[in-house]
Amino acid sequence: MLPLETRGFTVPDDLRGIDACTALGRLETRATRAINAQTVDDLFDEQQ
Repeated sequence: MLPLETRGFTVPDDLRGIDACTALGRLETRATRAINAQTVDDLFDEQQ
């Protein structure tokens, strides 16, 4: 969540559960998405 918050996005509490994610591949994907996201929903879009 830190990259999104650093970029000024407000992250809803119900999305903070991914902070506990331990799957390295998923974390890397979401970290990359957080850099390019235009919205918080972009981070969780499984179509990308």
